[in-house]
Amino acid sequence: MEDPLSMSSGFLAEYTRLKYVFPVIGVTLLGVFLKSFFSRGKETAGPFSRDTRRPRAPLVVDRAARKAVIQNRFQESKIPQDLDAIVIGSGIGGLSVASMMAKVNKKVLVLEQHDRAGGCCHTFVEKGFEFDVGIHYIGELEEENKLRLLIDQLTEGQLAWQPLDNNFDTIVLTNKSTGKPAKVIPIRGGGDAYIQSFIDAFPAEEAAIRRFFVLINEAESHMSTLVMLKVLPYWLCRLAVRLGVIPWLNRLKYFSERSLKSFLDEVTTNEDLKAALGYCYGDYGSPPAEASFLVHALLLNHYKDGAYYPFGGASEIAFHIIPTIVAAGGRVLTSARVTGIVDDGHGRVVGVRVTKGSQEVEVRAPIVVSDAGIVNTVRMLSKDVLEKSRSRK
Repeated sequence: MEDPLSMSSGFLAEYTRLKYVFPVIGVTLLGVFLKSFFSRGKETAGPFSRDTRRPRAPLVVDRAARKAVIQNRFQESKIPQDLDAIVIGSGIGGLSVASMMAKVNKKVLVLEQHDRAGGCCHTFVEKGFEFDVGIHYIGELEEENKLRLLIDQLTEGQLAWQPLDNNFDTIVLTNKSTGKPAKVIPIRGGGDAYIQSFIDAFPAEEAAIRRFFVLINEAESHMSTLVMLKVLPYWLCRLAVRLGVIPWLNRLKYFSERSLKSFLDEVTTNEDLKAALGYCYGDYGSPPAEASFLVHALLLNHYKDGAYYPFGGASEIAFHIIPTIVAAGGRVLTSARVTGIVDDGHGRVVGVRVTKGSQEVEVRAPIVVSDAGIVNTVRMLSKDVLEKSRSRK
């Protein structure tokens, strides 16, 4: 029988949490109500307030025409006047946020240090053949899927997607002593068919496989907390974290901090099955012992209904997003190495510094968005801003 003292201690702990949880929830609801009440009649059109899709134009194969869009080299004379924002980096994140700002009539300048835009979506040509550097296939692009709807709006419906074969992946497990294939597992997309691919290969492990995918789905379901923390006011998020209510309300931390290997060990002792269930860890670059289970869960669910490839190649992504930025008066310029983020001396960012050979060009805008990664971004900040940031911790 459970010790009554421990039971009462547990009750008190839960009561203490609840005592703080409900005020936080109450304040959140009050804040949402007040924002809604005072903003009535002041609504502005958002980036997706209207459907911008149009009939798809023929595939552009002329290299000069494509180069004019994707490889528009930086020159000071090409910088638009009266910029609303600057985006550092032309990866999918940078291009997407620039396109969304352009859709609300913001004039945005995207600066890319490489000689072509696109980040991991860019391509290169060798001996007449085009090669991609990052995109091999993408999931969740079925009609009416939220990701598909988002990409359709960012590209005005000009980006076409080619579905891969139903058997879009094949796992090959090798014999450790001979190095030869010991088991070949075709992975099929389509909800139940995806899970059944593993069950067909390991019929005696069906219970373990189904348990693993229950955990996969549960982990992904908690991503709503991360979205909530991104949209709620900063002060409210800090309060919720300090009060310790986030882990109680949601198990996101539990799934993100535990490794993939720990969950595989929990559901089965079959080493071949573990290898199969963790087969795509190469997509995010960390072995199962180091990989977050949450990251793996998001990846498996991303592909459960199959995979797609952009018709015409990966460069089509940047090729069709960039015109939406240009249409609002913005530009996407390449060979533009941003070496510094300029501030006004009081901690407010006012622009960037671009180094071109021995020349430095300062470009000003009231908003600067960095898609260059956290390490590169910190390196671009002035020492004064960094010191002030440390003092605020």
